Amino acid sequence: MGDFSIKEAFSVGYRKTVENIGLLISAVLIIFLIELSLYIFLNESAILIQFLIGTMLTLGFINISLKIYNSNESDVKIAELFKVFNYLGVYIIASSVYLLSTFIGFVFLFVPGFVVFVKFFFYSYYIVDEGAGILESLSKSWKATNGCGFKLFAFIIILFFVNLGGALLLGIGLFFTIPLSMMTVIHVYNEISYKNIVE
Repeated sequence: MGDFSIKEAFSVGYRKTVENIGLLISAVLIIFLIELSLYIFLNESAILIQFLIGTMLTLGFINISLKIYNSNESDVKIAELFKVFNYLGVYIIASSVYLLSTFIGFVFLFVPGFVVFVKFFFYSYYIVDEGAGILESLSKSWKATNGCGFKLFAFIIILFFVNLGGALLLGIGLFFTIPLSMMTVIHVYNEISYKNIVE
């Protein structure tokens, strides 16, 4: 049964962020500049291109963050941000299933919407980290979060307010809170995934 410590997650996440701050901020800055360029130079007719590139950047940040967390900054290159094309199709379909399931849960019974939102939270990490397929990634996330749903929901709420605080600092704080959030989430992902494998 998966479990984790929120305090430990933020402690380790903070340490990992500080230790690798240069590469993490560089990755966030590159993503920001690419997204800004797309917004400025592409019109509304190119919305599909913007979506695909934005999705790849999301996967890329997960990819580079996983590698930073599990090794160290000197072993990871910024190019890892762009080595995610193979995951794109699986991620888009799995995300559609995730969003549709969450929406249906909220519309019909509300509480199941929260359950689905939390239980499938780590599907994208399984896609990037393990190369899991559509249903496999969702299934692994569902299983890994057994026994820690309420704590995970509280953790997600805390992450929201951490990044809200970063945004209120003229947005500049996000260059630290986004990497901090990612390192913290990856710590939780590793903890609950390992415990479920052991069990």
